[in-house]
Amino acid sequence: MSMEKQAVERARTAFLTGRARPLEFRARQLKALQRMITEQEHDIAAALKRDLNRNEFQTPLFELVSLESEIQLALEKLPEWTAPRPAEKTLLTISDEVYIQPEPLGVVLIIGAWNYPFALVIQPLIGAIAAGNAAVIKPSELSEHTAQLLEKLLPQYIDKELYPVVNGGVPETQELLQQRFDHVFYTGNCAVGKLVMGAAARHLTPVTLELGGKSPCYIDKGCDLSVVCRRITWGKYMNCGQTCIAPDYVLCEQSIQGRVVEEIKKALKEFYGDDPKTSPDYGRMINKRHFKRVMDLLEGETVALGGESDEADCYIAPTVLLDVPPHSRVMQEEIFGPVLPLVSVGSVDEAIRFINQREKPLALYVFSYDKKLIKRMIAETSSGGVTANDVMLHYSVSALPFGGVGNSGMGSYHGKHSFDRLSHQRSCLIKSLNMEAVNKVRYPPHSAKKLSWARFFVLKRVRLGSVGRLALFAVLVAVTALVAQRFLQQG
Repeated sequence: MSMEKQAVERARTAFLTGRARPLEFRARQLKALQRMITEQEHDIAAALKRDLNRNEFQTPLFELVSLESEIQLALEKLPEWTAPRPAEKTLLTISDEVYIQPEPLGVVLIIGAWNYPFALVIQPLIGAIAAGNAAVIKPSELSEHTAQLLEKLLPQYIDKELYPVVNGGVPETQELLQQRFDHVFYTGNCAVGKLVMGAAARHLTPVTLELGGKSPCYIDKGCDLSVVCRRITWGKYMNCGQTCIAPDYVLCEQSIQGRVVEEIKKALKEFYGDDPKTSPDYGRMINKRHFKRVMDLLEGETVALGGESDEADCYIAPTVLLDVPPHSRVMQEEIFGPVLPLVSVGSVDEAIRFINQREKPLALYVFSYDKKLIKRMIAETSSGGVTANDVMLHYSVSALPFGGVGNSGMGSYHGKHSFDRLSHQRSCLIKSLNMEAVNKVRYPPHSAKKLSWARFFVLKRVRLGSVGRLALFAVLVAVTALVAQRFLQQG
């Protein structure tokens, strides 16, 4: 038996003991995760420095603070999230107990990504634990130092049988995907997402696919370009452009492209100094394969800014491309690197058509003082999420579901959305053995009169919530029973 299969079987055996279900246990595991983040922050930052050239302040800012927020929210809201939720009744079920009970799915497979290798494993794990599941964790092998650290640390802090870590490359991932899970949560690219979904389909396993795509950024010509370009520069070049919701390309009128380049140049100097290569705040490509992939995208393009590179150091300078043709190679695939194409459009109408002619992106950005224009862009396009007059900040709001649509993914998470995504919303109805007369409308022999009453009982919805409505409830039950019994005795 393979190590991967053993890990899955141990997790399922542990789950079937029921120990992951009690709220006290879930809270203890979440608090242990919180303690791990606090106690091991230095080692986490050191691993990410080796993987992505992050400095000591970027790892807490980019990954750890959001995780601490998610854990605090889950701890605070767990009793509310796990409580039965009353459902609206019909007259037919007015005296019954009708509610929705969230319950754990079982064993979840979490396949992480390398660009934010700590957060993109731990964040779905928080949701899995909060929902009472077991989880098999597969970090990305490309961020090898973070993967090794996760394999070392997680068993020290949380239940090692319920939450095993499986490291390795493609063969190990393929072996895991052969196993049966109750949910697969994958973060990565579209090509692998299709393979994950295909493998999950063999067991009818539901999936969450957090993918990517070419997230467009439209700039209205009346904007304050200094502010706009500073915000775009921050979002595009953080983590060396290796962010799934980074602005992938800019749509703007030809008349402002030169000013956009100049303002990005100013912002880059403000952020990274005269030479980004020597800045402690500027990252590196994850490996030489991705370095070459991004450099190949520059071939034949007009470089307005940047373009310098050092393969040995996996360094690509912050780069802006001017007058990029829509059919060019750099516009055919997600860039996932520090290269920003500027594409000329004549109007917001043309920008909307341009966006809608392509696959639905994970994020959409629009900069304008005109709120009607912003609302129009939202109404007439489709994307996983939208931020207007800034970039990426919708990701930081736990109350907003984060996820893709179409080619950019399926399913969403963050905050309660993680809990809901990794729970089964179980429908529950508890009837009394009394009031049998009401049920006669559904029993044979059938008649037009019975059908008429069935429509009345089923189609009439009743909202009963507060204690103050208990009297009304009692009256309705009595009246319903009396009328039904009298009528049905006649029928």
